[in-house]
Amino acid sequence: MSFIVLLKILTAIFSVGICAGLLARDHGLKGYRLLAMLMFCNGWWALCEFFQETTSSASSAEFLIRLASLGALPLGVLCMHAALEFSSEEGHPLNRTLPVFYVAVAILAPIHVFTDWVIQGAILAGNHWQPVLGPGVLLSYAAAALPTSLAILSRREAAGTSAPGGQKELARVVLWGVSGALAAATISILIAPSFGAEIVNLTPTLLVLVGISCLDLLRRRGHSLTSSQSFAREILDNLADGYVLVTEEGIVRDVNRSFLKMISTVEPKVIGTPVENWIEGLAEAGASLETARLMMLRTGTEERIPVVVSPSTESDTTVRRLGRAYLLRDRREVIALQRKLVASARLAAVGDLAKSISQSISEPVIRARQELEGLELDWQTIGDVIFLSDRERVAQEAYEEGAELIAESAEGIDRIFSILQEVRSLSEGASAGDLHPHALDEIVSRAIRVASVQASDNLQIQVRMDSEVQILCHASEIERVVINVVVNAIQALQEEPQSESELSVAVIAQGRRALLHVEDNGCGIEAQVLDRVFDPFFTTKPVGMGTGLGLAISYHIVKSHGGEIRISSEAGGGTSVAVEFPLAPQSAVLDDHSEREGDVR
Repeated sequence: MSFIVLLKILTAIFSVGICAGLLARDHGLKGYRLLAMLMFCNGWWALCEFFQETTSSASSAEFLIRLASLGALPLGVLCMHAALEFSSEEGHPLNRTLPVFYVAVAILAPIHVFTDWVIQGAILAGNHWQPVLGPGVLLSYAAAALPTSLAILSRREAAGTSAPGGQKELARVVLWGVSGALAAATISILIAPSFGAEIVNLTPTLLVLVGISCLDLLRRRGHSLTSSQSFAREILDNLADGYVLVTEEGIVRDVNRSFLKMISTVEPKVIGTPVENWIEGLAEAGASLETARLMMLRTGTEERIPVVVSPSTESDTTVRRLGRAYLLRDRREVIALQRKLVASARLAAVGDLAKSISQSISEPVIRARQELEGLELDWQTIGDVIFLSDRERVAQEAYEEGAELIAESAEGIDRIFSILQEVRSLSEGASAGDLHPHALDEIVSRAIRVASVQASDNLQIQVRMDSEVQILCHASEIERVVINVVVNAIQALQEEPQSESELSVAVIAQGRRALLHVEDNGCGIEAQVLDRVFDPFFTTKPVGMGTGLGLAISYHIVKSHGGEIRISSEAGGGTSVAVEFPLAPQSAVLDDHSEREGDVR
């Protein structure tokens, strides 16, 4: 095997190796994919030349020369495209010419292979096969060399004012390296044969040197070519936390599967975009992020998720970094649990307070109410005397005013007593006695009848209920929960036009859980107060319209029944309340049914 033949096969092997190395190291960035494609085309060109050098048939040599053009033709446009990409020149006018050059290459490729317009044959010049060129060679040469020439003339791709330092260097290496290789091809394929000179085409070998230079630049910029990329990628993709690699300029360079799952989108939509599009405040924090910080992650559906972002680990100062790596931990469940714990703690505190003071307050309130009843009777007697004695009108007005004051005082005492009863329920726990299976739709229907008294005549409550859903509960307590939730929804609709008011109530089974869902399109709840809706005595209603205990007590009742209650809302966008309970076991339903039949008998 001659030295030239060995050089050709080594060139092909090295080209494929460089292509694989580029894809393994930076498969997510478009520029590296373009560079890998360039090296693949070069490897194809070198491989065809290897077989060309080993054949003795002119027809086979001609066919191999034509096949080699499939690798040589795209080199110019791939070089320009990669240089533009590395230089971050997205708005450069040359970008608009790329489709034209790609189409030209796609049209010329089959012409090269299946016609004599460009390659008319092959002749043996010394120990090497030389192509016999046709009239179309100039057009093909222009399609290969013109893109690179335009990129050089513009000079912006080589200088690259907006690209990171490492990418500017890659743009220069690719642009000038490929240009030099194409110049060598021009001399060996076009110029030398016209003067009768025999020069071996070493263009693919020169392109391999360009690829090696790119890999060396990547190594100096912080990439180890010998590390196991597949092993590292497997580790990253199996992390429960999200991972994102960001360039110094704030561009997303790499992510793992957990990050993509968090933002509910696919990798091509993330790689190469500003990290600020996804993580609010991370680009601004940058290197100053020294401790883990709570930030908001924006998903592809514009949802905002709380995440804790860990600080980037400092790399060796002798290695120039290509970016900063961050880990993101989803905090939705933790924050939701914290909110529940805070609500439970507040309820417990109110319950403990109620135990110590409710009895002390209840006795004087009851006594005051009884005394007001006695005063009311005495005042009525005084009125009778005034009317019988036919006294002056001034006395009658004083009597009427006193009667009104007594009635208002009695109403205030009744309200105080009602609040005391509600506060006491926070500390007394669930009602005494065993839980019994009840049909949830029947409980909800009764509650709707009670709550709908406060609704306008035109409000139609849409009801969808599964009659097979049964839960173990104290029916009166669950009915109280439903009344509280439905009344809140009705009151939220009072400011809406009656023709646009919508209120829906649904009862369904989901797996082993019973779900009660109440949704309205009313005024909604402000985001800053949504976390406080279960706080005792907190209310957004005007003074005198609510005690702020309805949802607090409902939360307490639902939790005592092993359930969950969740509220989602936004100002002006309506409110949705979901209440879940464990479904009653079938055995408990059958036992309860048997007991009732026994009682009837």
